[in-house]
Amino acid sequence: MPFEKHRLKLVNLIDDCLELFEQTDEFKSFHLDGQTIVLDDYLEIKPEKKKSSRRIF
Repeated sequence: MPFEKHRLKLVNLIDDCLELFEQTDEFKSFHLDGQTIVLDDYLEIKPEKKKSSRRIF
């Protein structure tokens, strides 16, 4: 799969997680297994999410 498709899957995953954090009290965490570099990749695509999601990032 090309890099761009992997990156789109990553963005969709993080968007889904952020939505769950905002809408569901039972969903309090998501385990990245120490791979926090994916957050940098996500914020490169959606920098506007950094300010609204500080408690998560």
